[in-house]
Amino acid sequence: MGVIEFIIELTKSLAWPIVTLVIVLLMKKEIQGLFRELKSFKIKGTEFNFDKEVKNVKLEASELMLAKDKELIVQDNINNKERTFLKRIELAELSPRGAVLEAWLELEEIILESGEKFEYGCTAAPSNINKLSKHRDIMKDLFERQMLSAYDYKLYDGLRKVRNESVHLKDKQLSNSGSIEFITMAEKLKKKLKGLK
Repeated sequence: MGVIEFIIELTKSLAWPIVTLVIVLLMKKEIQGLFRELKSFKIKGTEFNFDKEVKNVKLEASELMLAKDKELIVQDNINNKERTFLKRIELAELSPRGAVLEAWLELEEIILESGEKFEYGCTAAPSNINKLSKHRDIMKDLFERQMLSAYDYKLYDGLRKVRNESVHLKDKQLSNSGSIEFITMAEKLKKKLKGLK
């Protein structure tokens, strides 16, 4: 093989990668725009759509809603807790993922407080216990004691699943409206837990 034949073969093998790279570089802004609007992803047959999942959780939980739970929706005057809620709504506009995670962390704190309040056996255990299963166990215990309705437990479980998926997403992949619905449902569950006697 001569030098000329080598150059021809090299050019043939590099032509498509170079053309592809040039196209990507020329269309960089358009490609970035597509990713900004992405609200779902699919990897190896697994698909996740944030808005759809939040709506599914809301729909499934609503089907089990009891009449007494509807009373929890009543709005009070704006106080510090509601200001925190409104700040979280503002955060959803800037960082939907951050707002979801903040709402979830606050819900976890309330769950632990409820576990202590109602003397859930796991709360006195060493701190190295898996906190996620601890929260789940507390919620299950409150449900089994009939302190939480099926709606409340289903709402918690759905929010937990959506939160787990959203941790792996970027803000660009979450919608503001979906995160606001998540925050609203988490707030409702927090009020229910705080009102337990």
